Amino acid sequence: MNLRRRSPAPVVAATTLLLLCLAAPAAFGAGRAGEEAPDFPPGEFTDGGRYSLEDMRGKAVVLHFYEKL
Repeated sequence: MNLRRRSPAPVVAATTLLLLCLAAPAAFGAGRAGEEAPDFPPGEFTDGGRYSLEDMRGKAVVLHFYEKL
């Protein structure tokens, strides 16, 4: 019989990931479902325009955040 012991690393990694996912909303100040989102911070978008969430009311909105180099 070949009884090899498996490494606990995958279980530890999965548990850590689960805990991070559960803690992330509190850490980043995420709201609850159904709450209104705060308005965008001031500043221009890549097309030079200024927008607020009120401008997008009733539309699907996808926000893409990335590091500016």
